[in-house]
Amino acid sequence: MANQRIPDQATVEAAVAAALRAPAADGLPPAQWRIGHSALHLYAGRTGIPDDRAPVLSGGAALHHFRARLAGSGWATSVARLPQAGEPGHLAAVTPRPGQPSGEELALAAAILVRRDDWRPRRGWPVPPSVLLGMAQAAAGAGTLLHEVTDREVRARLLPRLGLTARHRTRERVLVGGGGLAKRPPARRGGEVATLVLSTAEDDQLAWLRAGEALSAVLLKATAYGLASGSSVTVARQARELLTDRVTAGRVPQAVLWVGWPEAGEPPGDRLVRAEVAEVLCPLEAPSRYHFR
Repeated sequence: MANQRIPDQATVEAAVAAALRAPAADGLPPAQWRIGHSALHLYAGRTGIPDDRAPVLSGGAALHHFRARLAGSGWATSVARLPQAGEPGHLAAVTPRPGQPSGEELALAAAILVRRDDWRPRRGWPVPPSVLLGMAQAAAGAGTLLHEVTDREVRARLLPRLGLTARHRTRERVLVGGGGLAKRPPARRGGEVATLVLSTAEDDQLAWLRAGEALSAVLLKATAYGLASGSSVTVARQARELLTDRVTAGRVPQAVLWVGWPEAGEPPGDRLVRAEVAEVLCPLEAPSRYHFR
């Protein structure tokens, strides 16, 4: 790549390939990347639909994966989110600069290639409070709160809507996103997954974008801990109302995820690559493949 203000072609393509592995709503075209003079621009795969939450949230997850991969390659980044008010599909402008990756950044970058969407029931070892706290801190870093769903009735109503079953039993622990654990009774066997909800104070495009970034951060953190995980960025209105009333204390639920310990030697979950890099990466002035403008 002739432009020396941004990383070389191979590094950019590797970061875009990482972004294509981010959690996303089913059936949506992938987020698009455009190469500018000193920044890389992220556009939603689709806009102008009745509820733009899913493509924007998916774009936020792609943004975090992209930045995590660049960080692991020695490129720090700054981000202008929603840089053009009149262009809602333009989600972010990412400006890279040379940096030195931390151990945490290297671990998250490595987790991108390991993480799989995994909907299978998990073995009955509870996820330790310290691990859940680390995930909550990752969510807080993106401006969201992480809540654990412990109410049995809520879980019984919520999980079937997400394609899960009552095999995912609860534990008597309450996670306070970003702030630690409100209760810490002794860990015991009997829980298979922790069901978690990401929430935001607002319900606008910026909140959706940040929630997507938080979802990526939490899932990569879980993977770095050795957990299996899955997520849903499409939460039906009835489920959203239930979570708002019973789990998030009035905050807006944006995504549901679950984590648990994999069985030793079990095959990985679903492969995550959603498109080829060449389908989503081109110069800034190129026409849109998915008409996001």
